[in-house]
Amino acid sequence: MRAFALVPFFLPSIVVVVAFFSLYGEGGFLGSWLTPARSLSEGLSGILAVNVFFNLPLVMVLTATSLEETDAEQLEAAALLGGSRWLRLRRFIWPQARSGALAGALIAFIYAFLAYTVPLIVGGVHNRTVEVEIFSRFYTYNDFEGAAALALVQLLLLAGLAAAFLRWLILHRPRGLAVRYPPPRKRLWVEASKTESVVVTAGLLLIFGFLFLPIGALGAAAFQETDTGALSIRSFQILFSPATEDVLYVTTFQVILNTLFFASLTALLVVALGILGAWGMRRLGPHGRWGADALLFIPLAISPITIAMGLYLAWAGRSPLGLAVWPLMLLAHVLVAFPLVVRTLVSSLDRVPEDAVEAAQTLGSHAPDRLFRVELPLIRRGLMLAAAVGFATSLGEFAANNLLYPIARPYATMTVAIYRLLMTPEMSPDKPLHGAAAAASLLLILLSAAVFFLLTRLPAAREARHGRKA
Repeated sequence: MRAFALVPFFLPSIVVVVAFFSLYGEGGFLGSWLTPARSLSEGLSGILAVNVFFNLPLVMVLTATSLEETDAEQLEAAALLGGSRWLRLRRFIWPQARSGALAGALIAFIYAFLAYTVPLIVGGVHNRTVEVEIFSRFYTYNDFEGAAALALVQLLLLAGLAAAFLRWLILHRPRGLAVRYPPPRKRLWVEASKTESVVVTAGLLLIFGFLFLPIGALGAAAFQETDTGALSIRSFQILFSPATEDVLYVTTFQVILNTLFFASLTALLVVALGILGAWGMRRLGPHGRWGADALLFIPLAISPITIAMGLYLAWAGRSPLGLAVWPLMLLAHVLVAFPLVVRTLVSSLDRVPEDAVEAAQTLGSHAPDRLFRVELPLIRRGLMLAAAVGFATSLGEFAANNLLYPIARPYATMTVAIYRLLMTPEMSPDKPLHGAAAAASLLLILLSAAVFFLLTRLPAAREARHGRKA
């Protein structure tokens, strides 16, 4: 259930925009006959709706993870001593859920503040954000100094906010060393009346409807005639036609190959770098570990636009040397994915039993040898998950790709192709959504799902099969 709830969070932003147009837009399934629903796909209300779509699953999962640490026996003891529900919520449940909820709120704020795709397409000219303004100054007006100044102000603001939260988190961290394998505790279960159960169930249905109806509408739009509404594969035919090549300057097959190329290399490089980073963090003491954890939040405050802008300026100064452009795009993808992958690998390495590491150390194994012969084999599933996170991050990267697109047209990826199809008047006359953009978005979703399944579920199934044989 938790992995299912996180699906919207990992969808590429440009795909989510197309999905919202498919459901709530002027020509969407809901927006075409319910005019108020169109506010969810345009203007400030549209920006808020899409940001809620992205960040709600993350906040839910982080809060639920924190709540799982609540000791149900303490709640039962408080109830037996006459503690009211409000007292139990205030004294036991909220203090435990607070760190996860606040961490989710901080990450949601940072992601919403750094949002580029949604304000660019959904917001329009009257709802520009700092990120869109940085892009416009750099890309449209060649105001490099102004763009750099705005990027610096944005970075300092978000880094200061993250530092303030992390200081609070460090001051309120549990004292003493963490126990790797805490003793099993009774799971938290709150009894609810029939009315409360109905309200909670209805709320969950509304949330999951809000999260997954746009995805269903996108799939339907990909197989629908834009003029008549009849079922058809014409959108896919247009996607692979010469008309699309005229817009993208490369074939759709080349775009797909470019996307797989960058995503595969990103996954390999970021996992290799992530192993080194996670291993280094493991060797730090408690105070150093908390400092390293804090530093991992800082890259989240650096937007892909800022990264791409710096790489573009670095390349422009050396372009007469004939340097290739594609390594810049690859480096941008790696820098964006690195914090997420390191966090995934650190979490996996923390689950390695201490006795296995100590046994190898007793036998004279050195630290690098223990890493490659003991720890990494024990976290194979974690490595696959980290690779899947890096792959998915690269697949969905749009901001850096779009800024570098003018000097890297032969290396266009699927996110840039979707944007060009969506915004080119010749391809979508008087329509908020063109079928080819929906078809490309559906292909990107299917590609992401297939790779994620291959990297995460198949290793687990193989381990389970070997376990049954044993």
